[in-house]
Amino acid sequence: ACIIAGCTDSNYTEYDAAATQDDGSCATAVVEGCTDPAYDEYDPSANTDDGSCATSSCATDVDGDGLITAEAKLIDLVPLRRNRGIGKGRPVSFDILAERIILGDGLSLSGHISGNKKAAGGGEASFSGNLSHRTRTLISEGEFQMSFGSGGEFLNGVGIVGGAETTLTYSAAEGEVPELTMSSENGGGTLAGLTVTDTIRSGEMFLRTKFIDGFENFDTNIRITNFTVVEAPRAVRAFSVLAPTGLYSLVEGQGTGFDWGEASIEKRGPKVNLTQVTGRGQAVSVAFVGQYDDETREVDVSGNLVPASFLSQIIGVIPIVGEILTGVDNAGLFVTQFSLTGSIDDPDASITPASVVPGVLRDLFSPSWLRREGDRILGPDANGGVENGG
Repeated sequence: ACIIAGCTDSNYTEYDAAATQDDGSCATAVVEGCTDPAYDEYDPSANTDDGSCATSSCATDVDGDGLITAEAKLIDLVPLRRNRGIGKGRPVSFDILAERIILGDGLSLSGHISGNKKAAGGGEASFSGNLSHRTRTLISEGEFQMSFGSGGEFLNGVGIVGGAETTLTYSAAEGEVPELTMSSENGGGTLAGLTVTDTIRSGEMFLRTKFIDGFENFDTNIRITNFTVVEAPRAVRAFSVLAPTGLYSLVEGQGTGFDWGEASIEKRGPKVNLTQVTGRGQAVSVAFVGQYDDETREVDVSGNLVPASFLSQIIGVIPIVGEILTGVDNAGLFVTQFSLTGSIDDPDASITPASVVPGVLRDLFSPSWLRREGDRILGPDANGGVENGG
């Protein structure tokens, strides 16, 4: 018989089934496992595939047919959006289910996404699930339509924010400032879900945000109608400024109603500037400007209160600094000027009540007073809109 030298031990990768005589070439022991790095089960120590590769965390066209399918914990879709990687220069369809789908710029999805990408780049997709920014869920149980390409990136749909059904649109057209809009028939729930304020109940709300240098800095305008302001856990200390003048009762229990309100907010790093907010309540109108530091938790707010019976003489301004301050007695017997400074957890409060007479109204609610306070807190010209409202 012919002698064929080789490794005769099947426990080694050098094993040769045809070998009849061991020549000492057996060197590498067989380690079974998933040998494809495109799969979650990949074992870098394995040298013999055992068929255990099952789920892929990478959007990989395994069969080369232009169809990407995956079910995994984590998938990065940035290369596909940017027409890079395996999909570069060719049309690709995708159908992906994952706990986290990375879109880039801190945005991620959790759920199911399907769609297509054109050979030249750009495409469309449908998504159902949750939308998050970094570790925070912005909208849950959402149904979104997306489009992306050289002209920009766009998203629209509906989902749940703070228990409230909310319609969302996002537009990042090429060469333009990215803009987000949100609308809800339960504005209080939406604003609570966004951690803007937990003191509002109900209301029809429209929010527009323009992002500056990513998603950390932005300008936001909020409009809301037919809502109620109530005491809420995060606002207890802030509302205490109203107690000495007997105004606190209006925000107890069912709270006090407002016909409309509007707030303009600027965020630059840790600084949140309250530049202009206008509103009119059924019992009271409020006006103030302020600033909050998210890092130090320091607040500096100045404002005033006026009874509804005098709204024909003064347009109120309602600021939002994580909570809304309001209150005046229903009889409309006096107005109050107030300020909050120091730690948001235990601010120093001061008030100046006064009888309502024409001269006092002119002094307390004059545009010059709000302008001076705005200049002091926010810097010159930062609160120009407040001047027109006061």
